[in-house]
Order: sequence, then C-alpha cells, then structure tokens
Amino acid sequence: MKKPLYTIVDVKKTCNELLQTTFPDITVYGNGVYDGYTRPSFFTEILETSNNLSPYQRSLGYSYKITYFETTHDEKRCLEIYEEILYVFGIDVTIRMDDRKMRLLVDSIDFQWIDTNADKMQITIDFADTVQIGGRTETEDIAESCETMVRKESEGE
Repeated sequence: MKKPLYTIVDVKKTCNELLQTTFPDITVYGNGVYDGYTRPSFFTEILETSNNLSPYQRSLGYSYKITYFETTHDEKRCLEIYEEILYVFGIDVTIRMDDRKMRLLVDSIDFQWIDTNADKMQITIDFADTVQIGGRTETEDIAESCETMVRKESEGE
C-alpha cells in the first residue's frame, strides 16, 4: 500500500485547531493529561479503523472524540456547544499538510452524557472511510493470453 496522503496526526491536529479556534476560552487537552487541568475544558482523542478490502485496497476511517468537562452542569450551554460543533465541522474538514489540502468528509456527529453527574458531554465525529488503492506487488510477468479447455462429456454418462 502507498503511504496515505495524510496521517492520523494530521487529522487530530486539524480537528484540535478547529476546536480551539471555535472556542478560544476553553482549553483543549490531549488524552494524556490526568492532573492539573482546568474546567471548562475539552479532552480530545482520535481513533482509526482500518480494513483490508483486498490485497490492493484498504479502507481507512477516523473517529474524533471530544469530551467536554463543565465547571458546573449547564445543559443549555452543552447543547449550544454541540450545535456550534455541528456547524463548524459541517460536511467536511480540510486537512492541511505543507502545500497540500485534502477534504475529509464528515459521516456523522453525535453526543452523549458520559457521567452520572451529567457534567461531561462526549461528542463523536465520525469521518467517512476513504479507500486506499495500492500498486501491483507481484514480480512475475503478466499473462498475455489465457486459454481454457472444455471437457466434453461422452454419451451415456
């Protein structure tokens, strides 16, 4: 398979930047922070799914998860944040790498409450799978023709 046009790091970096630009007053943390964070804040993580479709094709998908830690529970504010994320992430996200840009289509966006105190909301953005097509890897010569033999059944069988 060829190297992908963008990496999982490119996707997370772009999503984090979009989130930070949209909500400049809310700190964005990676999922490696356990202590010393402030509220309100976003914790983000990215998950990748990969399936081999054939020896020459692989599908690649991403889920970007945003967990919003509130200072105190305010359902109205949470829903406003969710709606803003729906608007900002929209139909696609443009991944920028050096001098190139790639659009990653958004498949779905949803949210759920993930704490019994209801002070944490998790938003999941699923991106549509892309299919990578690899090059020919065999080293043998390509057949120029193919013949088949038809076996005739003898009478009486």
